Amino acid sequence: ALSFLSAGTFLVQPTGTGQTQIRADLRNYNLLLNPSSSCDITNDSLSVPGNAAQVTVQGPPLILPGGSGSGTGIIPGTSNGQPIDKAYVAVSSADIVSVINADGGPTTAPLKSIAMPSGYVPTATAAEPTTLRVYTISYSSPSVVVIDAVQDVAAASIALPVTHTQGFSGSNCMVCGVLADPIAKQVIFDTADGYFVYDETQNMIVQSYAARPAENFGYNPVTRQVVSPYYGAPFYSNVYGMDLLDLGTNSSFAFTGSVGTKPDGVAVDFTTNVAIVANEAETNPVGFITFVNLNAESQVNGSFSAPTSTYAFPDATSYCSGGANSSEWTMPSADIVNHLLFVANEFSDCAGILDLPPISSAGTPRGASQFRFGEMPLGPDGRAWSNSHDPHGAMVFVSVVDGRSYAFLTRLDGLYVTRIDLLNFFNAPVLTNAPDVVDLTPLVVFIPTQ
Repeated sequence: ALSFLSAGTFLVQPTGTGQTQIRADLRNYNLLLNPSSSCDITNDSLSVPGNAAQVTVQGPPLILPGGSGSGTGIIPGTSNGQPIDKAYVAVSSADIVSVINADGGPTTAPLKSIAMPSGYVPTATAAEPTTLRVYTISYSSPSVVVIDAVQDVAAASIALPVTHTQGFSGSNCMVCGVLADPIAKQVIFDTADGYFVYDETQNMIVQSYAARPAENFGYNPVTRQVVSPYYGAPFYSNVYGMDLLDLGTNSSFAFTGSVGTKPDGVAVDFTTNVAIVANEAETNPVGFITFVNLNAESQVNGSFSAPTSTYAFPDATSYCSGGANSSEWTMPSADIVNHLLFVANEFSDCAGILDLPPISSAGTPRGASQFRFGEMPLGPDGRAWSNSHDPHGAMVFVSVVDGRSYAFLTRLDGLYVTRIDLLNFFNAPVLTNAPDVVDLTPLVVFIPTQ
């Protein structure tokens, strides 16, 4: 019996209906597993007899954000009576939010086009699957357009108390990012005047933080912590760092370590509580990311420390467009099911994938052991691909159709998005005489937004 172990809580994110097993990680304990007089290290804890609990899933899974606070909201839905993944893509050039079937293909027509108010230029969306609301932000407005995801219409608006703009490498923003937390039923807005937390039940802002805005922030819905890397304007400023906003205790902490001088975006694998911070224009032509183990964070007097490690990307200038910009793998999104990190390079045309630490720890987070990347193919319209700038148009979702993890990447002009099976990408064979490089052509599925 393991009655001496203290009980705890944990999050389960199923990938569909049916039954699944939950097993405890017992590797930190020495247990008497065989008829002997000694307790042995439990290396293979998953195979311990009785170490399983059966769970029945009766409804669609919640899609929790594992990427930066920007991009595209995706929510489970139906079409012609069949389950689909509905994506709400902000098409800035047309002042619309396009509702598409993220499981479709090049000939799949959009489900609906939602017009924005006159003069409103949408830049990103976040979807809340429990309340069936989609929150649309604009870089040039303090207003948030709320979409009813049942009727797919613009149903309401939220006025944020924002009067300033923040400059970053690609543009200026009033509202810079948004993420929805379906567990707390709250929405987090990253703005030029700090962070605001909107409660869906009370229909009002319930928390605010006078923190520096992030170009793209991250969030752990389990610990309810916002990870906010920042750098100052102008671009080459000596003001940079990272803050941690704890929504549960209504407190904030400044990171005492380093995440580079231009921390541009962050993703969080909230099953291991490891944050991955992407850095922009640091060491061209070889960029890097920083792994921050928030599971081992220590908070003291408004500051926090945590173990870190870095991973340097290979030189991609021979394979991706943009010259030295190909090193800027600044668009990260975490796949919490397979512990993979999808990345895309800003101002370039490639996508990549690497592995994340598979289990939580209290020490230095393990760096990636494998990286694969490739150039995006031409679109069905014959146009060359260019990755979106800010807000980052890269995210990961688990499909309600087949339970697999996919990357969802938006083209700069917003006219096409792509879906990429992450496990197939990670396991794809590399090209001859091109270490780490794969042919993305058979892996990429294009979907039109108009």
